Amino acid sequence: MISVAGSTHQIGYSFFNDPVKYETTEVEVDILDVGDNYVKTMGMTLVKGRDFVKDSETDKKESVIITEEFANRFGWSEPIGREIRWLDTTRYYVIGVVKTVFNQGLWRKAEPMMLRYTSGDNIKFIIVSAPIDKMKPVVASMEAIHKELFPDRIARILLGDEFSVNANEVNNNILVMFIFTCVVALFLSASGLFTLVSLSIIKKMKEIGVRKVFGASALNLSRVINDEFFLMLAISSALGAASGGWMAGMLMGSIWSYYQQATAMTIVAAVSLMFLIAILTVGYKIIGAVRMNPASVLRDE
Repeated sequence: MISVAGSTHQIGYSFFNDPVKYETTEVEVDILDVGDNYVKTMGMTLVKGRDFVKDSETDKKESVIITEEFANRFGWSEPIGREIRWLDTTRYYVIGVVKTVFNQGLWRKAEPMMLRYTSGDNIKFIIVSAPIDKMKPVVASMEAIHKELFPDRIARILLGDEFSVNANEVNNNILVMFIFTCVVALFLSASGLFTLVSLSIIKKMKEIGVRKVFGASALNLSRVINDEFFLMLAISSALGAASGGWMAGMLMGSIWSYYQQATAMTIVAAVSLMFLIAILTVGYKIIGAVRMNPASVLRDE
């Protein structure tokens, strides 16, 4: 099913911001002038009241549709029929409420918004809603009509999910950056841990040799080498998980107003990966220490 609407302003592209007053309370709101069928075509959810009536002069002069965020800012539980003032002289009455719209995507917090009914003479945007499988022929038809009406102008047709595409592109770039940073950090950590374990084993060669002579098991030798590193990894995991979660939230908060916080499963997975790499790194050196001939070590001493 194809739905068509016109508007002077368009969500995400064009609007103006003015103060609106109710009694003694004044709030800055985003205002959009729209035509027939706009709410339906844009896929807005009408939760209370009604839509504009086609060609209704009353709706053009004094009716508005607001978002839930608009009603929340004024503290209204029953917004239908409320009288508001714009520029202190123009009075409007709320006839409908739609779910909150993110007029500027997820980059900023949702602002209160209201829709005013405008005539066809003020239409600047044509909005078309169609099934995804009919999108190409619809776009081709729009381009053909535009070329016929305005042969000297290039048609500018934008997809409604452009904000989502841009947001996904930013998210993917951040993801690539995080993965690259993670790989570098893991490599540096593994190489540093390998060096520390190597130095520790060199310092404990005589002790390891004596323990092997007295029949110490591989598990016992592993504990001699691993105890200090296990404690170091446990402390670094706790500090790293806390600071990493906080810094990730700070970075995302500087970009988005709404984002997915780091979950406990994310932190557990990161710590588990770090321990796995540590086990592989330390294990390689431990196997070499366990297999060495104690006689050669004690003879050198």
